[in-house]
Amino acid sequence: MGIDKFLFSDPTTGLLRRSLDVHLKRLEAVSANLANLDTPGYKAIKVDFKKSLATEVRRAHPELPAATQAGHIGYVDPTVTTRSLEFVERDDDSGRVDGNTVDLDREMTELAHAQLQYSASIAALSRKMAILTQALSDKI
Repeated sequence: MGIDKFLFSDPTTGLLRRSLDVHLKRLEAVSANLANLDTPGYKAIKVDFKKSLATEVRRAHPELPAATQAGHIGYVDPTVTTRSLEFVERDDDSGRVDGNTVDLDREMTELAHAQLQYSASIAALSRKMAILTQALSDKI
């Protein structure tokens, strides 16, 4: 096993990288929603972060007890094999006459939330890399 495989195949690093992908996709959804704020008939979109995270945790840690039913915490649908993130329509009705479901206040809240989570994931990944750097510099 090469040093690069050893350093970067860690499940925690993989989960942090994947969380960055999810948060970036959430930012894309918010951007699309804000760009279509005044588009008649536009349906607001979102990324289901909890489902995406649960899928990745199950893939990274198959030794964890399995949640076998949709009501279980951490349930991952076994039929889902794709690692791609997809947008889904948000399940809300803004009550606008033109059929647009984008709510500016909600989108700004989602934007702030996604930015904070993205920053937290970057900070955690940076700390992980700093620990590895320190460990390597002590060994040399």
